[in-house]
Amino acid sequence: LSKLVEGMINELMSEYIDKNNFLHEAQHRFRKDRSYEPDLL
Repeated sequence: LSKLVEGMINELMSEYIDKNNFLHEAQHRFRKDRSYEPDLL
């Protein structure tokens, strides 16, 4: 049950952060559907 709630909270927080542009567009790590590979180039 705790993993389910954790996943729901994580999804809500991620949507809120993306919607309100709290992270710079170049920030890729730990973001859904973003790759860390550009950071290596």
